[in-house]
Amino acid sequence: MKSRRQFIRQGSLAATALLAIKPFEGIAQYNRFLNSPFSAGNHLTILHTSHINGQLLPVADSSAYAGLGGFKQTAKLIDAIKSVSTNTLLLDNGNFISPNQESGSFESMVALIKNAGYDLMIAGNNEKLAIETAAEQKGQLSKLPNLDQSTQPYQVLQKGNIRIGIIAPADSIATINRFASRLHHLENCQLIIALSTLGFENNQSNDQILAAQSEYIDIIIGNDANRFMKTPVVAQNKNKKEVVINHIGKSGIVLGRIDIAFDEKGNKKELVFDNLMIGTAKNRWKKITA
Repeated sequence: MKSRRQFIRQGSLAATALLAIKPFEGIAQYNRFLNSPFSAGNHLTILHTSHINGQLLPVADSSAYAGLGGFKQTAKLIDAIKSVSTNTLLLDNGNFISPNQESGSFESMVALIKNAGYDLMIAGNNEKLAIETAAEQKGQLSKLPNLDQSTQPYQVLQKGNIRIGIIAPADSIATINRFASRLHHLENCQLIIALSTLGFENNQSNDQILAAQSEYIDIIIGNDANRFMKTPVVAQNKNKKEVVINHIGKSGIVLGRIDIAFDEKGNKKELVFDNLMIGTAKNRWKKITA
């Protein structure tokens, strides 16, 4: 079994140059990272979405979100990133359709989702409602790469040389940690990601508490619809090792991106964050006050 070590930069990652540097100005500036000694199957790009809520076009209201988001633009960016990053893991943490999405819009959304090439998707409340009420939608949704927490609590995927364990949302922190332990000890995963619906804060069980009580989880991808993170929060687990927590809001306004490089033994060696805002110049970040 491959050993797990802390990231090469000890202590708080927020104090390192990786997070202190200005955001990259585009995909091309990842070349240094992609061409590092840790490449050739040992580099992983994680992209993730949540609460797209059927938003195909940019937000059209007069709020602070006006002109941002829209999955048509997100899908183009996903394709562009995949064209330069060979090992890409694409995840969705639920509610990618709208509860009452019209037929044509629903079909367009599902087609874009399929073309984007998601590796795993969580069926949120919107998808569950569609499955229960519309046979045609149920048929289309069943063809997507769904991770059903009721029957399949986790899944193991291989990207290049990296073995990844992905845990479906669960109400209990103890349950999530039990699956993480199984993925570490029995499945020999070098990277363990928990898809979470616990919320970031203000609950008795939330992502920060999960991180603090965990031992084997590396990344927590949350789905708080109103929390837009420019960079993830880097917490510490019970062994004082780093756990990345990322939330990217709703309506396809932000595409979450985390790049990790591993050495030849499967140890994490370098980490870069670059959550991308859809609809701004070069997808760079602007402050949202809504």
